[in-house]
Amino acid sequence: MAFDVTAEQKAQYEADGYCVARKLLAADEVQFLRRQITDVIAQGQNGLKFDSTRMDGQTIEGSGMYRKLALLGRRNPDVWRTYYAHPHVVDINRFFLGDEVFLWFDSIFTKPARIGEATPWHQDIGLWTRNPAARSNMPHFRRALTIWMAIDPADRRNGCLQVVPGSHQEPVVEHVMYDDSIHPELPRDRVEVEALDVEHIELGAGDAVVWHAHLWHYSPINASDRNRLGIAQVTLSQADAQAARKVNLQALIRRGQGQAAPTQETERRAPG
Repeated sequence: MAFDVTAEQKAQYEADGYCVARKLLAADEVQFLRRQITDVIAQGQNGLKFDSTRMDGQTIEGSGMYRKLALLGRRNPDVWRTYYAHPHVVDINRFFLGDEVFLWFDSIFTKPARIGEATPWHQDIGLWTRNPAARSNMPHFRRALTIWMAIDPADRRNGCLQVVPGSHQEPVVEHVMYDDSIHPELPRDRVEVEALDVEHIELGAGDAVVWHAHLWHYSPINASDRNRLGIAQVTLSQADAQAARKVNLQALIRRGQGQAAPTQETERRAPG
């Protein structure tokens, strides 16, 4: 069955820079993804990119040490089929980007119970274009689409996403890399001084939030006793990928059809 983006979701995306897709995946599909992700985190499987960066500088041992991992979708055909090229996810990408779509980033965000750190306020496009050579690609990256799905329920207690509705209509803000940053972020004095109209995006397992590359967003620490796993993809239309000279991206949709998972022969390195 197709997953139809409603007129209300389209209007919210245009006005606020995000919309929520409830029950994007079925419960058994979400449970399958949870098992795949927790297994690979426990094993520390080779060929993936594990990120254990922490703002507090602590060294965390065990499965909770990772903040993020990348490339699982490309390396695991079952995860690719179950989420990245799932028909419902394909439908959302086609609605916003058309029938020719490329996968730019595939990521897992862990935010484990009690030790999951905050992700600072930022615009995704502000991270992608800090390199002066990449700034000419801002018009093409602006249309990049993020689909972030909750594997575990995400609420205010365990560090759900916070956004500033309408902030996608503003220009890209120069991001700053502070000494204790995990990545470049919006200037802290600006975030503190401006009165932010913040919306908390609470999701059930299998719910997803879709957002615009300019949207201001953040997630706080997870001080709860519950994990907050999430799985995400960032996609570009074929036209924008070509214009930005992203020649190594993996095809996700061709002629309106979701594509098979890449093989080792076709996907030997992370796309730039």
